[in-house]
Amino acid sequence: MRLGALGCGGGSGGGGLSLAEQFEKAVQQPNPELRANQLIRLAIKQEKAGDLTGAQKSISTASTAARDVGDAFSRGAVFNRVAQAQGKLKMSGDAKKSLK
Repeated sequence: MRLGALGCGGGSGGGGLSLAEQFEKAVQQPNPELRANQLIRLAIKQEKAGDLTGAQKSISTASTAARDVGDAFSRGAVFNRVAQAQGKLKMSGDAKKSLK
């Protein structure tokens, strides 16, 4: 089993994409709002799988994607979801930054 920069490598549980593959697929999503939402969901999965480094990377990338959302209302909603996920991941300092 590989451990390291790509997380646990597996983690899909059902023969689907690994967590690392899900990350790569999500970052290729051209729509920044959809990209952020996929990365938020992935971060929660990664945290549950014990891949805290991967979860932090996914949330950080989601936050970057949120900045690219064109519509101000939608951008605010995405940042709110990022902050919620950061709170669930016990990243309260980052959550406060996301809400500013």
